[in-house]
Amino acid sequence: MAVPHLIHNVTRGETLCADCRRVRGLASMRGLMLRRRMPGDGMLLELGRSRRVHTFGMLFTIDVVLLDRHMRVVWAGTLPPWRKSPRDREVRYALELPPGRVARTGSAPGDLLADSVQAASPPPEGRLAADLYALSRGIGSRLAGSAGERQAAAYVSGVLQGMGLAPREQVFRAPRTPATAWLVMSLATLVGLALSARPGPLSLAGVAPWTAAAYLAWRDPRIALPALPPWVTSRNVSATLPAQRGATREVVLAAHLDTAPIMMRADSPRWPQLAGAVMLGCIGAVLALPAAAPVIGMARTLAWVLGAAVAFGLLLLLPSMLRLTCAAPGASDDASGVAVLLELARRLKRRPLAGTNILLLATGAEETGLHGMKVFLRSCRPNLVIALDDLGEGTAHCIPSGRRGRFAVRMAARAGIPPAALRAAVGSDADAAAARGVPAVLVAGLLPDNKLPELHHSLADLPEYVDVPGLERVAARVEGFLRLLDREV
Repeated sequence: MAVPHLIHNVTRGETLCADCRRVRGLASMRGLMLRRRMPGDGMLLELGRSRRVHTFGMLFTIDVVLLDRHMRVVWAGTLPPWRKSPRDREVRYALELPPGRVARTGSAPGDLLADSVQAASPPPEGRLAADLYALSRGIGSRLAGSAGERQAAAYVSGVLQGMGLAPREQVFRAPRTPATAWLVMSLATLVGLALSARPGPLSLAGVAPWTAAAYLAWRDPRIALPALPPWVTSRNVSATLPAQRGATREVVLAAHLDTAPIMMRADSPRWPQLAGAVMLGCIGAVLALPAAAPVIGMARTLAWVLGAAVAFGLLLLLPSMLRLTCAAPGASDDASGVAVLLELARRLKRRPLAGTNILLLATGAEETGLHGMKVFLRSCRPNLVIALDDLGEGTAHCIPSGRRGRFAVRMAARAGIPPAALRAAVGSDADAAAARGVPAVLVAGLLPDNKLPELHHSLADLPEYVDVPGLERVAARVEGFLRLLDREV
């Protein structure tokens, strides 16, 4: 039996379907064929491999909205009888509506739909939930340097002032998008090609830029490269919770204010494209090797093989890195981390640690190169950095960033935060600290297969999908971890 749903367009704030019948299996194959009217207020069909719908055998015109697995609109339009919708490999659901509904609500590709039982439910009570909803629902997307990031910084500063602390703002320049680093890698590869074309020792020197580009692609170029134009103005917000007596150590609790830019087809794999491009370049060059080597020399031929393969792969990836579409709401990544940070500030303000100064830090421009943490560490050398990131789903795990943070992982396990079977995710504030020799760990929510949740860096990263009681547990366990450090280290 079909179950009624109320489908809400979260992006537009409009209700698309007040009594939507969700159907699957054989019922979805029939759809609206030979029906004289639409059941309820619409139908949500689970599609199979066809990835499209048709109106063959239908007696009236309908509006159709094609959705991906996150209920994000891929295509929306009107279909008269005996027509087919476009086909897209990302489509998982089709929402069939009375004609005119799409135009009335303004629904368009990129909009996010949700079951209104979740989307319209009141937020949970408590200050942690209030912080989460204020950042991700009240402010929304918070791209580095945007008005949303400034509002988030002002919000965190106001909450800290309300606790009786003295927050400080640190303004700095940061790159506008992560694609800046990939652009530099492509330019370095082209420089390597130009050097290889010159006679003499410079031919072999051209291999260096390609080697550097390959290392950065493996390590993540955002960690190693400085802030490059075009710039935006970002900011950190920090405050200190002093120890009860003379401090013997300093620990930084960090979470980032900004949200990730969502790129065109962000969930399509790029590394297989790069590997395929490099392989094709190498195969083509190897086939030409017997003819080219006697003419220009073996060393120069091999240099051209490597350079052409890497350049082709990077230039293939660059357009997709530059095609930004919108920004994630950032409820889990990382309004959840900021909410836990503020909750820990309240707990530690009531019961300060005995011999550890806690530096509360809300960083800016984390998603575009970890620049907030880099700037902060220029004037501070803490004993440990604990980055709180993506805590809205899954189970919180403690992950070391480099060897120096392994002692903290063992102690976090005693406090109920299990270790993960992987190193810290490249691109977190913990990695920026580890790159400067500071012991650092990442506390992040992971699924049982040690992967980030599916809503990470997506338009579906909304506060309704965040496990607020889980955030309360994370705050309690991180507090226990800090008290254990304070007592035994």
